[in-house]
Amino acid sequence: MAAGLVAGAALGFAIRATDNPWTKRQIVYVGFPGELFLRMMSGVTLPLISTSVVAALGSSRPPVLGRVGLCALALSLVCKCLAAAGALGLAAFLSPGNTVRLDVVETPRPNMSLSNVAIDRLLDFIRH
Repeated sequence: MAAGLVAGAALGFAIRATDNPWTKRQIVYVGFPGELFLRMMSGVTLPLISTSVVAALGSSRPPVLGRVGLCALALSLVCKCLAAAGALGLAAFLSPGNTVRLDVVETPRPNMSLSNVAIDRLLDFIRH
């Protein structure tokens, strides 16, 4: 994993040194392996954490389990209430969308070849 991090950083600095600007499509293609890696890591963390929690709770006594469960439930409820209150307060303070004026503008469709669309669909299939 460390070798991949170093290789990715070296590739990023090498690409950054080029004179030609990259298109958004090329940037998406270069970022695809990193996005795939992050999705795999996020998919692995939940099973690892849940199995370690189950193993720890399995070796505990029942009275301790009850207290831990109640504390976890209370902490979860308090965190959710604080997050909701903070979000509502921030939205009321900032009032997003009040200064936005929406105008309908027609944009021309980009000319995309079939091969680019097929590559994008293949990458989306792998990604999801």
